[in-house]
Amino acid sequence: MQIAIPAKLTEEGVRGVLTQLESNAAREAKAIVLEGSAEAFCVGLDLTAPDVTRTRLGMFTQLLHALLRAPRPTIAIVDGQALGGGLGIVSACDYVIASDRARFGLPERCSASRPPSSARRSSRA
Repeated sequence: MQIAIPAKLTEEGVRGVLTQLESNAAREAKAIVLEGSAEAFCVGLDLTAPDVTRTRLGMFTQLLHALLRAPRPTIAIVDGQALGGGLGIVSACDYVIASDRARFGLPERCSASRPPSSARRSSRA
């Protein structure tokens, strides 16, 4: 199963990815592949949107936990930037395939803010 990750995570985008992760198709797939565009895997939450609220941050945390609990192996295909929350998504996956053009980072450090959430990685048996 392939899931397209939006370049910027809006409330609608986070909800869409969550819905796909929790679908029957995800439970029946051999693997769950997350892929962004060639320009950016994902640059995180859209901080310019007026609806950056605890609700949206909570939804993003749910997304990370859904990846960690996914019933099948999760694979992030990164060909471009994975920044902020995008890096969080990548780190919650079981496997990462990165091209030479992949770039990873936490721009929150540059603005003296904290990343919106983090998820602890638990090993799978």
